[in-house]
Amino acid sequence: MASAIRSKGLKNNRGNIVKLKSDNAKKQILGNAAYYAGFIEVKVWDYKGIAGKHQPLISLETYELIKARLEGRKLPKYNTDHLKHFPLRGHILCVGCNQPMTASFSSGKHQKYGYYTCKRRCEFKDLNIPFLEVHEQFVDILNTVTPAPELINFSNTLLKEVWEEEKGERLKLQGEWSRSLVEIEGKVKKYAQEMVLASDSIIKSVFEEQLGELMKEKSMLEAKIKAPFPNLESFEIVQKTLHELLAAPSKLWIEGDLARKQLVQRLVFPECLVYDQNARNFPNPSKALVYCFMDDLMNKSPLVVRPKGFEPLTF
Repeated sequence: MASAIRSKGLKNNRGNIVKLKSDNAKKQILGNAAYYAGFIEVKVWDYKGIAGKHQPLISLETYELIKARLEGRKLPKYNTDHLKHFPLRGHILCVGCNQPMTASFSSGKHQKYGYYTCKRRCEFKDLNIPFLEVHEQFVDILNTVTPAPELINFSNTLLKEVWEEEKGERLKLQGEWSRSLVEIEGKVKKYAQEMVLASDSIIKSVFEEQLGELMKEKSMLEAKIKAPFPNLESFEIVQKTLHELLAAPSKLWIEGDLARKQLVQRLVFPECLVYDQNARNFPNPSKALVYCFMDDLMNKSPLVVRPKGFEPLTF
């Protein structure tokens, strides 16, 4: 990292070329992660988590990960390249122990072979199931959950209504947050004045602690107020994805990248699927509520689903 920065000839605010020691390069850069996330921290004054006026460069999630790494906490490791070949890994359960199955490649004489398997102590331990066979069976299940076109259009209309409701709710919350922010700012001013007038060091420390809590709450409210609500373009992307998901989940899973595959898996089957290694199939997969709801409409509500045929019904 240090050599890469030196090669760019980056300069500091004094016009000098930035010099970083290789051993401390990461800490020198990542130590300012709070500032990059849009906050001000001054350790000398014990100021932490104060929202700044500058534009954040990284998200709060990224900041939390950096903070955890600098503190030496262990972070989960994900082998995304491995998951590309086994997107169902962690989403299918062993029928014997009801725990997530793992997946890996085994080297053969001429090529590698991929398998889903259970590595725990159960009757199906190390019973390998070819990953292509599992994927084909999963696609077959996806082909059975495609609703009628009328219900897909109905879901798009429903999504639009939910979107408008969320916008209204967001405006309402922003009003509440703004009023709370004004109240907190009044308290901060009051505590600051009382702290200046206080002569007892213990009382001052109490006021300082209360001010610190208020400033944290103020920063959180300011971050909520500034957070942008997704625009119409974002809504159209969500609407398009939902339409693709409902109209052809199997196609979206086959042609999509890892993120799309995992999206289909979570939305169509929010509960992990159980795989029976003996029968080599998925017994009784439970669909998401939205598909159960659509199936119910299909079977019971002639007002929502158009009757078969185009000629008027005769009584």
